[in-house]
Amino acid sequence: MTNKQTIAVAMSGGVDSSTVAAMLRAEGHEVVGLTMQLWNQRRLAGREGMPEAVQGRCCSLGGAL
Repeated sequence: MTNKQTIAVAMSGGVDSSTVAAMLRAEGHEVVGLTMQLWNQRRLAGREGMPEAVQGRCCSLGGAL
């Protein structure tokens, strides 16, 4: 492909968006995956199934759980 494009893909975490991102990447495009966190995970710290201290941010370059 001679005209490489950067394409943003809204990533839901499911198979469809992941497949589309992989297909675009296979075609030679630069792919950037975007997701949106709609909750405050630190608010859930210490509740059942959650660690006592939630640090970092899920799914970001700033650090993972």
